[in-house]
Amino acid sequence: MPRRPHLCAMLCVGLLSLPPMAIADADGPDAWRVTGVAREDVLNIRMGPGTEYPVIGALPPDARHLRAKTCTPLATVAQYDTLSADERTALPARWCLVDGGSQGRGWVPQAYLAEDSTASSPFRTASGEEAPPPFDIAVPLVRNLFRKETFLLSRGESLLRDPEASRSWFFLDLARKMASDPGAHPLFDAQDTDIGDISVALDPDEPIRQGVVTVLVRYTNFGISREARAYLRADPEQGGALRIFRIVHGQS
Repeated sequence: MPRRPHLCAMLCVGLLSLPPMAIADADGPDAWRVTGVAREDVLNIRMGPGTEYPVIGALPPDARHLRAKTCTPLATVAQYDTLSADERTALPARWCLVDGGSQGRGWVPQAYLAEDSTASSPFRTASGEEAPPPFDIAVPLVRNLFRKETFLLSRGESLLRDPEASRSWFFLDLARKMASDPGAHPLFDAQDTDIGDISVALDPDEPIRQGVVTVLVRYTNFGISREARAYLRADPEQGGALRIFRIVHGQS
């Protein structure tokens, strides 16, 4: 199961890797990605800029396409240059308000953010073909869904109970159906879950066909290997945004 990272213990180490100007400069890259988080960990999203604020979500260790709305402490380069060495050392660790769309929104330590230099690069299929927008968001969207739901299930919660929340990943009609159906969990096809080893990629056999993207998800539930295929296409009820309209399960 993904576990919540101990950010306090790691914060100072991560901060040392930041260039001094990164602390002072209010501007930054157009897109950010998560860095420095272990593969089976998550980066906690908090309600405010500090570990004293409640955790309201989590970003996977490979989250990308994040937008930093603002960061604190905020200083221009000129203001930073006027500080003494002791004053610079005394500055609190920098936190940023990030918006990852369906991945979540809130405050994270800048020590775990790096420039997403591949944010504008096209996603390639297994055969090497480029997947043009909006298909390039399919794998990140599905990966974020499965990891976020795994994190919530570990806390006895689920985003699928609220169709207004799950519409960020699903067709509206499917989101409503899942919220009203108390049966097996739609993502993991099970009443009880202990999920681990999640991997997500385009289906190597038929990644994209006639506007439908197929994403293959492999995971374990109580140590048993399982797999699911998520099918995505444009949802006309949500302005043509790419959303999941079907999930099919099977043994891995």
